[in-house]
Amino acid sequence: MPDVSQSARPDGTAGSAHGTANEIEAELAAIRKDLSELAKSLLALGKGRSEEARAQAQEMSAVMIEGARKAIADLRTQLDSLEATVEDKVRSHPVPWFLGALGFGVILALILRRNH
Repeated sequence: MPDVSQSARPDGTAGSAHGTANEIEAELAAIRKDLSELAKSLLALGKGRSEEARAQAQEMSAVMIEGARKAIADLRTQLDSLEATVEDKVRSHPVPWFLGALGFGVILALILRRNH
């Protein structure tokens, strides 16, 4: 009967069961260490990517805010120009503007009265 403490290794050599168990435990410890290092690397990569995405989002929001401010300034300039033009037209021809506003008011009153 063969000795229990002796077993055949995959490479064909004889070794003790205790020695093989120690080797397996050592390999498992190395694998655990490698997995731990891999997890740390993935975590660092994820943090780097999230910081990169955050920076891009902040940059895009700053660009969008600046664009909105510019658009508001442009609209304000156009509105001021339109207001000045209308004011000049009303001052140069007040009667037609007054009659037009009066007619608009009468038509609006008729429409609102009909809906009630």
